[in-house]
Amino acid sequence: MAQTIFDSASVQLGGRCLDVGCGVGTLSGTVIERFEPDVMVGIDRSAAFLTLAGRGEPKLAVVQADASRLPFASDVFDAGVSGLVLNFAPDPRLALTEIVRVVRPGGTVLVYVWDYDHPDFFLARFWHGFEAVRGRRAHEDERGRWPVCSEAGLRDLARTSDLSSRVVRPVEITSVFEDADELWDGFSLGVGPAGTATQALTAHERDQLRTIVTDQLPLNEQGRVELTARAITLIAKAT
Repeated sequence: MAQTIFDSASVQLGGRCLDVGCGVGTLSGTVIERFEPDVMVGIDRSAAFLTLAGRGEPKLAVVQADASRLPFASDVFDAGVSGLVLNFAPDPRLALTEIVRVVRPGGTVLVYVWDYDHPDFFLARFWHGFEAVRGRRAHEDERGRWPVCSEAGLRDLARTSDLSSRVVRPVEITSVFEDADELWDGFSLGVGPAGTATQALTAHERDQLRTIVTDQLPLNEQGRVELTARAITLIAKAT
């Protein structure tokens, strides 16, 4: 997703860059490989994620911190990025305000979140199946859970922040899974909210859900499962 966003928007990230909610360092590593910034810093609340991020990308400096209280002075970074994280912040508005605060005037702010309502998204397909099995939505269902995960929601959030040249738009990528088993494994192993919901089902319900989720999946010429995923992106300048 990051590569597609960088390509489509001709984004240039250099100098001192900050990745807020860096997780295991996937986005940070992409920024380092593509733009070779002078400094790349990643923050996350999870010490375990930061350990993996530091091991995987030696050029990434990691700091354990909360997005709502960034431990940096104002205007010290040339760019601030955050990928697929903002909606998990208790206060997304405060988290974006903090990113803008630490980026110098004229610096780039790039944020993107999943569009969980995108019908072809593998998680949307999962929750549609879950609802069919249980007859109701799960508490963990991401669809409609976070207002910021929509074009209107992210635009509204950006409007209240100290940003200029705001561009909010959807970006789509193709998600490819080796086969239906690979798609299902993430759920059956208890990964994420969907995995948690799967674990709460009976064995019979899980079998029903698997059939609904994996039946009639679109295949590409190589026989792999091919779906689309959409992210809502915000690209702007700090002021």
